[in-house]
Amino acid sequence: MVIHFTTGRGQQNGTPAIFDGLFTSSAPSFDTDIPCLRCGDCREIRTNGVISSCLDCFLSGGELYLFEYGVNIIHFLAQARGGTCTLASSDPADEVLLRAFYLLENGFGGYHLFKNNCEDFAIYCKT
Repeated sequence: MVIHFTTGRGQQNGTPAIFDGLFTSSAPSFDTDIPCLRCGDCREIRTNGVISSCLDCFLSGGELYLFEYGVNIIHFLAQARGGTCTLASSDPADEVLLRAFYLLENGFGGYHLFKNNCEDFAIYCKT
């Protein structure tokens, strides 16, 4: 299972709804109304917030990318594209999972493209 922070279409704060689809988020986009056999009702969750889904629903046909924690300054500065790594080290897995499950139950505030997004959620959970 994947715990992630998402927004539904037309509900993203920070950009007009006409820009939906131009910016990526972990918002699920499904081509069918058939429930997922692994995670059941994750396809019905289309509002913003912290959700849990299986890896297939999370990826929704896309690719999985690795975000690196604890990289050195040279590696960090050499990245051509932002949002791929951080200097901050990851906390132990048990602490990360506690934070993620806490936020799944209690929320992470409203989704905002620039101020409170899926990358902010992941970094908060991991560090």
